[in-house]
Amino acid sequence: MRFSRSMHLAALLLPPAAALLAPAVVPKAPPRVALRPEEVAFLDAITCDARDLRQAEALYEKYGVVRLRRAAANADLLARQATSAGVVADAFGQKRREDRYTIHLRGDARKWQGDGSDSTDDSAGDGRLEHLAPAVADWLDERRPWRAVCGDDESVIGLAELVVSLPGGSAQRWHYDGVGATAQVACCDITAALGPTELVPRILPPDYVHGRSRAARGPYDVTTLLSRVGWIFLRPFAAKLIESRTLLPATVRLCGAAGDVVVYDAAMFHRGGANRAAVARPILAIHVRPKPEDKNT
Repeated sequence: MRFSRSMHLAALLLPPAAALLAPAVVPKAPPRVALRPEEVAFLDAITCDARDLRQAEALYEKYGVVRLRRAAANADLLARQATSAGVVADAFGQKRREDRYTIHLRGDARKWQGDGSDSTDDSAGDGRLEHLAPAVADWLDERRPWRAVCGDDESVIGLAELVVSLPGGSAQRWHYDGVGATAQVACCDITAALGPTELVPRILPPDYVHGRSRAARGPYDVTTLLSRVGWIFLRPFAAKLIESRTLLPATVRLCGAAGDVVVYDAAMFHRGGANRAAVARPILAIHVRPKPEDKNT
């Protein structure tokens, strides 16, 4: 009996003692990923208050992209409602859902042509978006101020989706969305480690792209290559060069706070970056297209 009690007591004390003798496990710190000087200068140049639509339109006209500070006060609510109301699908330009996935909210990505001819109904097809996700439906309303930034009062939403990049997920392949504009609502604080959208700013006017012809993008690629080489030597002068549009970043990571909205020319090359953080990164992406022509007229 005494032996049994001694063994029982040892069993109770052994785990705490082992814990005291074992080395402490320190939680792994998130990686520190810094923006390059030209990225910081570019983000500063394209950023304005969400209420200043005149400045927002001017920045979009100048750079083809604008960041509206704190435009969405309910960013977390948008993500939660979108998660419950959409249709889960594979993300464009991604091989595995373990990297990132998308939740379609409006439009049908399978029919999406980027020219406004696709469906603008909710993806579930039963009209439940307005009931289960009223905050999301309100953001898609044509009277929303951000819709005026891209300068097209006759635009329609061809596709709306919540794109979720998962921890450890690899980057998307580079692509562009066609004609129109794309708006992205940051549903959390997006740091460089979280794999923000990487954008290739354009120097040429937006009409240099014709349809989805890869050959038509030659000048775009040449200017991007020259930018990469130029910034090696010109980073100390980043702010002045970007303000004058003499040289734009070869790529810029669209970091921002929760609620920031970025609107950019849909012809620009972009991709979702690799998520090196320990948390997911949700963004609400809204693709605005020219209103389709009435075939009966």
